[in-house]
Amino acid sequence: MTHFFCKRRFLRPLPLVLGLMVIPSYLALAQAPSGSTEQLNTNLTTLSGGPLSLQQVALITLKSSPTLMMGKLGVQSARAGAQMHSGAFDIYTSVIVSADEKRPPIPQMGADEDTQDLTFALVKKFRTGISSTMSAGVTRIDQRALGMLPDTMNVSHLNLNITIPLLKGRGYVSAAADETAALLKSQAAELSFYHGISNLLLASTKAYWDYKAAIKNLEIQQKSEQRIRDWANAAADLGKSRYGDNFIKTYKAEISRIQGYLANKHRNTIAAAEQVNSTKGTLAVIMGIPSEQVANIGEPSEEFALEWSGTLAKLEQQPMQDEWVAIAKEKRLDILAAKLNQEASAVKLAKMRRDVLPKLDLALKAGRNAIELGDGYGRYVDALNSDIRGTDVGATLTFLYPLGNNLAKGQRDLANATHKIDVIKTNDLMRTIGVQVGINTGTLKRRLKESVKALQAVELYSSTLEESYNSSRNRLLDDPHIIFNMLDLDEKLTKANNDLVTSLQELAKVIAQLRFQTGTILIGGSMDTEELKLGELSKLPGM
Repeated sequence: MTHFFCKRRFLRPLPLVLGLMVIPSYLALAQAPSGSTEQLNTNLTTLSGGPLSLQQVALITLKSSPTLMMGKLGVQSARAGAQMHSGAFDIYTSVIVSADEKRPPIPQMGADEDTQDLTFALVKKFRTGISSTMSAGVTRIDQRALGMLPDTMNVSHLNLNITIPLLKGRGYVSAAADETAALLKSQAAELSFYHGISNLLLASTKAYWDYKAAIKNLEIQQKSEQRIRDWANAAADLGKSRYGDNFIKTYKAEISRIQGYLANKHRNTIAAAEQVNSTKGTLAVIMGIPSEQVANIGEPSEEFALEWSGTLAKLEQQPMQDEWVAIAKEKRLDILAAKLNQEASAVKLAKMRRDVLPKLDLALKAGRNAIELGDGYGRYVDALNSDIRGTDVGATLTFLYPLGNNLAKGQRDLANATHKIDVIKTNDLMRTIGVQVGINTGTLKRRLKESVKALQAVELYSSTLEESYNSSRNRLLDDPHIIFNMLDLDEKLTKANNDLVTSLQELAKVIAQLRFQTGTILIGGSMDTEELKLGELSKLPGM
């Protein structure tokens, strides 16, 4: 019966063991469905093909970008690291149950002995460096071969051990340093994640304005080509009515020149259309949408602001560079993250400096033992409070210090170098941001001036071209140079329009860059991207 029971107990886990032999445990875990994968699948955003606002681009980017998803996992990893370091201060519990039977091959007096033991222990390390262990249990010893009564002893024990570091490892600086540094690095990782969001939004904003500018340039080329085509048709109708079939022979050179001009215009239109497709694809990549949805990206609904003379005048009267630098130092999340990393390395350095000291630990112990003789469960329990003679106490002072102590000194010097590097990185980041804000402030002013002048050029060329055409459309054949002069005006107007779009495009990107550099793209952070609060991506910070 016993053999059959053991056989069934052995066979019961056999299918599981065979399964683990076929599929390694790590592979089985990797193949299990995970919540993260399901989340990735639900983040694919469907686009309708309608007008696309800058706010929509930002929200879709936050929802679909793989870079953002990986950033979240990085924050989770940092939090997990902090949680693991906090585990050093958890209360550890243990319950040990043992039973031993000693049956030597040669019977000897007193050699046969049965022992059963039950011990419960609590171990706790405190952030002050003090550690404690409390244990309680009962041990039963049967010595029936002695032939004496009582043949069973039930011995209970209750012990408390406390270790107090007096030098190395003493205090919060040493004991909790790893946990504190991990928590600071976790917070730094979260701030870096939000800074990464700002960087991603900057990229999507710039791509949006590039896409908008490409569409505008295509419209400009199409209008210019159609305008020239209309002029050519009007001239052809006028020539045919005046010269009949001899029109082509009479104006062969002029017609060829206009046709060449139109061919070049059409080439420019084709290039502009290709630029639209290119910038559209770039925007799709940054937004993180799948390739099959690229065709559903609609045209940008935002318009370039045209009137910037008031803003330029305000900046001339009230320079904002110093204020923007101050805002950046206050709000830039990468600066805050760098400061947290610097603080974390300072915590580790303080610990390593303490660890150079000798180890001098004071261990205190107190406990008591009790005994109850005789077999039976009642005697086993009674041993917890029977025949207590008194309390056992003791103290131990341990001194440990290696000659040379090179390990601790090397760790201290390494931590010191790491901390200094973090300090340099933080200062250099603040310096770099200050320089970049200054450069972009100058770029902003130049772009504002360019936009104002480019708008004036477009307005002047447009009115000139319109007046020239209205006054000359009935005399296109009287002087062949009239239409060529108009073609020259059209070329200048087209270039002025393109220059205006480029100026406004670069101006919008500079504004977004200043938003990023001053840390004002996001005005509220949350790991849930749907709760993130965005700043005005097309307005200057603080104005």
